[in-house]
Amino acid sequence: MNRSVSLTLTADDYAAANQLHCLKCFRTRSALAFFAMLILAYVIWMTIAYIDRWGAIGMIALNAILVAVLALLIANYFLFIPISTR
Repeated sequence: MNRSVSLTLTADDYAAANQLHCLKCFRTRSALAFFAMLILAYVIWMTIAYIDRWGAIGMIALNAILVAVLALLIANYFLFIPISTR
């Protein structure tokens, strides 16, 4: 009696595994420390901008930088990882 099992990984399985690995990397202490420092730097920068009464252009640029960093992290998970694994 042969009780062997054979599996074939598809591209979707491999992409899902790499996305899971990416999430695991985001939960490490160094990644969490990086995100905490990023948020702290943003809060300090916004406070300085408020105290120094920066114009609207400076505030928009500061918020655009934060949105761009977050967009890159999200695009990495949903777009770049599946494309690069296939």
